[in-house]
Amino acid sequence: MKKARLLFVMCLLVFTFVLAACNKNGELDLKSIIDTGTPTPEATATPEPTATAEPTKEVTPTAEPTAEPTEEPTAEPTAEPTEEPTPTEPEVTEEPTPSVIEDRFSNEDTVYDIPELLTLGTYADGDSEWGDGNKLYEVSLDMLVLSDEDKEKYPNLALQFDLMNMEYRDVAKFWTEKFKDLCDGGYALEGDQYYFVRDNYNILRADSYVVSLADTGATYEGGVHPDYGTIGVSIDTETGEQLTVKDICNDWESLGTMIAYKLNEKYGLWEDDSKIDELISYIDEKIDEGSQSFTIGYEGVTFYFTPYEIATYADGELTVTFSLDETFVAQKEDGPEMMGLFKRKYRRVPERYMLQMTPGIGVELLDLVEENDNFDELTICEIPNEKYHGTSNGHYILLNGNEIFRKDEIYSDSNDNAYFYIKVGDRKYIIVKTVQGSDDTYTYVYNLLDNGNIYDWTEDGNEFGFEFAGLRDYYGDGLWDYHLTSQTIYDPENTVIESRFDVIGTNFVTKKIKFNYSGDEVYDYASPYYDFTGRWELTLKKDFKAGMIDPVLMFNGDENVTGEMDMEVELQAGDVIYLEKCTADKQVFFSTDNGEWGTFIMDKPADYDGEYFYSRTIGGEDIDDLFEGISYAD
Repeated sequence: MKKARLLFVMCLLVFTFVLAACNKNGELDLKSIIDTGTPTPEATATPEPTATAEPTKEVTPTAEPTAEPTEEPTAEPTAEPTEEPTPTEPEVTEEPTPSVIEDRFSNEDTVYDIPELLTLGTYADGDSEWGDGNKLYEVSLDMLVLSDEDKEKYPNLALQFDLMNMEYRDVAKFWTEKFKDLCDGGYALEGDQYYFVRDNYNILRADSYVVSLADTGATYEGGVHPDYGTIGVSIDTETGEQLTVKDICNDWESLGTMIAYKLNEKYGLWEDDSKIDELISYIDEKIDEGSQSFTIGYEGVTFYFTPYEIATYADGELTVTFSLDETFVAQKEDGPEMMGLFKRKYRRVPERYMLQMTPGIGVELLDLVEENDNFDELTICEIPNEKYHGTSNGHYILLNGNEIFRKDEIYSDSNDNAYFYIKVGDRKYIIVKTVQGSDDTYTYVYNLLDNGNIYDWTEDGNEFGFEFAGLRDYYGDGLWDYHLTSQTIYDPENTVIESRFDVIGTNFVTKKIKFNYSGDEVYDYASPYYDFTGRWELTLKKDFKAGMIDPVLMFNGDENVTGEMDMEVELQAGDVIYLEKCTADKQVFFSTDNGEWGTFIMDKPADYDGEYFYSRTIGGEDIDDLFEGISYAD
């Protein structure tokens, strides 16, 4: 399992070897990259479909599965022999049978609670280099991060993530050195193209039952086109082991046929029965050996086939999705019985969720437009900037391949943008976070209507959807590290917006929000106050008057209950205060070393227009004359 992503990147490299040989006329000296048993170019010179299949075949074997069989026999056999002398023992043998459904079908009698969401995040690691105004290469590989609370709850999952991250850091190091050698050796690409390896986790599910990731990667070392593909990685949250189709499906022996016919219905690439039979045999073999790639989302199970695997490169990556509520008829001894195709454990999902979307990769979602059992494919794409690679001029949204929305001329760094699909009750939203340069970040909110149209909140007088820059999860009393904020799986009712806020310098502040189930507004503020991100410490340069307050009255949970100022206190030069909260009108609340709380209000500027509030004075005095430790942006 821990080698899944490494093997996936190797798979992309294998594609490159074949394509480079065809397209570069031997210009590049491409060899086997890591001495870990990775197939050499000669070994993969067989037809492309078999080349792509091999990495997924090697995904499932891990060291962990051998641990369980060795532990279980030692505990159970020793307990029962000591109690067997009693004459009533034969009755015990009858009890286990009702709990197991016969033949290949799993136990559907188990009752499962609605799972709890995990706090799972990703961040990109890697390197890039520019030369003569153009990018030479880029290496960007996602790492997985689990909250401290969830690490304690699920230690096996945390260990698996550590192993996966360690493998990928080695891969990132390798590609960086390889691209540097290519560039230093004079193997420059024509025009504005550059070498790259990108591998990103699209978090499709993260809860107390399963973590499911769409591992999407692309590699370019020259040639006509990059190699790309997606591998589904689904992990049991408790054991940390990767799941196979047999682990999640009640009728895996029939599933290959179901997948093949659904693929042909969707893409129409197999003309006769013999071709479909070949496809069924191929998928059955992958399922039997535990190498079929899939993800378990909040609405369905998606099966992935990389380019060249079962079709041509031009046909692209092929996927099919089955609803979690899919059923089949099981032929039992007592007659036919209707059962769920997937085990009940994985059919229990949260009522609301927020999914990451990878640009250009469609996500299949149930009943976006019509009330039926069909899946609609939702895709968000960036509009490339013709002048600068790695940036975009805007974005557009596709529904089942048809463009339903476009927003042009939003210059942004495409590598740092983030895209999300949110479902809250019957309402569906698309969230687009754009990073413009290194400073300006904007968040756009689009309402996906039942008729397939997009309602743009930004066209309704709310320029950026949110007042603030980014989104992140809020769990308990802690906030995530800043570098994780753009790519965390979200609970829509425990979400925080953030921005670098011009109050006492340019500190970051956050505010808790929740998405609406109904009504005209997209979201509600769960708290009227903004929290300063981090413990911002200021030292007074001179005596300073402030109002002292009772924080118990002031901050009554998330309700707007403002306490009375108890008295006015003059703080002394040298005293230290800690910025805690503020309001939109720049009323600032702080604490002191002795546990007291105080407040002061920034002066409104003379040209204040009721919208933009930038102030540098308090009571007529410049903040730089009042405090040491003020933070400003670079």
